[in-house]
Amino acid sequence: STTLVDLSTAHREEVALAYAIDAVDESGLTPVLDRCVACGQRIDSKRPAVFAIDLGGLVCHGCEARSRHRMRLDPRLLSLASMVSRLPRSTGRVARLPQLAPIQTDPLLRLYCAHAGYASGREIRSARMFTEPEAHASRSAAWVEHGSPLAPVNA
Repeated sequence: STTLVDLSTAHREEVALAYAIDAVDESGLTPVLDRCVACGQRIDSKRPAVFAIDLGGLVCHGCEARSRHRMRLDPRLLSLASMVSRLPRSTGRVARLPQLAPIQTDPLLRLYCAHAGYASGREIRSARMFTEPEAHASRSAAWVEHGSPLAPVNA
């Protein structure tokens, strides 16, 4: 897969985010990120947002109490997710990826993993790479030293 190869490049953070977004979308679990999933009200893209994991999308201030499992998000991260999801694909690859850092991608990867896990009723084991600081440090070191941890192994 071209995505696996791309994980060993300088664009590994962007590729991981694009892959997570695409995987969730392709599985039919696309979260609602442009309006309140409870009442339909448009979400102000300039204010901090609340993602209701148990409801499958963003919630407005008035509906926030309906959710027991919430994540607060910087609005810039939602803009980033929206932008990456709209980038053109070429033979399965995201074209023109911006250079991103883990501080930008990890919160969104945590969100997509939490959402997919809750919606599917299954643990997303790879989510630990984005939720545990020690795992993140070892992931980054492994990618720098050895390439992607998902790269094919020569037999």
